[in-house]
Amino acid sequence: MTSSTWTSESGAALIGVGVDAEMVDRFRLEKESDNPLPLVFSNEEWSCAALVPDTASALCAAFTFKEAVFKAIGAPFDPRLVQWMAGDQPGSGEAVLAPEVMREFKIAGVDVRILFPDPGECVTIVHVFGG
Repeated sequence: MTSSTWTSESGAALIGVGVDAEMVDRFRLEKESDNPLPLVFSNEEWSCAALVPDTASALCAAFTFKEAVFKAIGAPFDPRLVQWMAGDQPGSGEAVLAPEVMREFKIAGVDVRILFPDPGECVTIVHVFGG
């Protein structure tokens, strides 16, 4: 079992915490030329993920990020409203939330941890802060 402790120096109020986990193999594609799930991933997310050596890990991280955000704010899942732009290292990237989500839920920022605790597993933890 792994345990972690995070603290925030921001002074912003914690709105919620969301956690999601998936198996990376669910995101392995036989053909990697087109966005496989256009209702889940934006073209920008797909473009970023396609540049990462392990595209499946990048897509899995993006999906678990989306799920964790909506769990943290207690809202129905709408993957078009949040994006994870994968970086060049596993678990790295940039969170992008639609302005209407930021406004409606009074979100000041998010803290994202994307972990690969065991081969083939992705766990994402999102702290959502209000302002």
